[in-house]
Amino acid sequence: MKNISIIIGTKAQLVKMAPIMKLMLSRNTPFNFIWTGQHRETIDELIQCFDIRQPDIIWVPDMEADTKFKLFKWLFAALSNGIRSDKLVVGRDTIILVHGDTLSAFVGALIARIKGAKVLHIEAGLRSYNWLNPFPEEILRILTSYLTNYFACSSEWACENALRFTKKKSDILNTQNNTLIDSTILALDTTPEIDSNFNNYCIASIHRVENISNQRRLALILNQIIRVSETITVLFVLHPATRKKMEATGWLKKLQNIRKITLMERMNYIDFCHLLNNANFLISDGGSNQEECSYLKLPCLLMRKATERNEGMEENTFLSNYDENIVAKFVRKFSQTKRKPILHEELKDVNSPSEMIVDFLAEQMVVEPELKPGIGNRK
Repeated sequence: MKNISIIIGTKAQLVKMAPIMKLMLSRNTPFNFIWTGQHRETIDELIQCFDIRQPDIIWVPDMEADTKFKLFKWLFAALSNGIRSDKLVVGRDTIILVHGDTLSAFVGALIARIKGAKVLHIEAGLRSYNWLNPFPEEILRILTSYLTNYFACSSEWACENALRFTKKKSDILNTQNNTLIDSTILALDTTPEIDSNFNNYCIASIHRVENISNQRRLALILNQIIRVSETITVLFVLHPATRKKMEATGWLKKLQNIRKITLMERMNYIDFCHLLNNANFLISDGGSNQEECSYLKLPCLLMRKATERNEGMEENTFLSNYDENIVAKFVRKFSQTKRKPILHEELKDVNSPSEMIVDFLAEQMVVEPELKPGIGNRK
């Protein structure tokens, strides 16, 4: 039996990996849960939401890497502590799971290979085919792919991309959907704590570095959201980094004075899914949000020029290209249409990606016995 470690460090990674960990716990499959410490805020709430255990190992405790300086500080500490850690079981009998396109995924894969372990990359094979858009995610995806032994891809298209990095098709698993669909089902199957009196509303969520670190682009996006509020109530969910940037630039006070914009703190995943499921539409720059909207059949406007994901494109998801005319057309089309929320039962017809990954992992966990001279070995 091989050793298994799961290395994650951001909220989005935890949301998408939680169904896998829950399934492994239910099957009594032993694993180490390693938290890199890239994010800290709301992590305990997410662990409680999904009813999974606390991390066994934390490489960098008590740090929220939400500025460039903190991110570099965290990166140095994570690499140093991860490489020196004597609690991380490694070697050829170890498989380490990493997820997505974050620095935590790359750091986890790099340390795994340095220590001789094998890497299973979940949500592998996504590409925008543009090294600088989104940045640095596209670069991190490619670097992580070079370090990967096994690829869990969410579509045939992603599998084709992964083939560039391995000669064996048997190292690639097509899960057909992202594990996020399992997370969404779990969330909709749970009673939310949020109690809102909102009726017709949309949600805005902006957090990507290329949007909030560029003052001109941030102003363009926020001005467009203000125009949206002239038509429909906007619930603006603030990520910590977005709030800090808006406070520093004066935008936070400006938006607080607009009647039909309600600024909301980032909430737990269960509450957010229910809020999302009852909205008219979403304005976001997040890839995970794009996937959630594809499952919920929720109209989604991406505040980006390109996306590495195919989910929902030109069906319920559209690229804004930061064009005011595209934004206005989207809002006119969906602001007055109250959609019917999706029931969690409607999502259960698909095969569980998490179950497929855990089954695939079980196949790789069997260690071939060492050959010894004897009657049974005729080589």
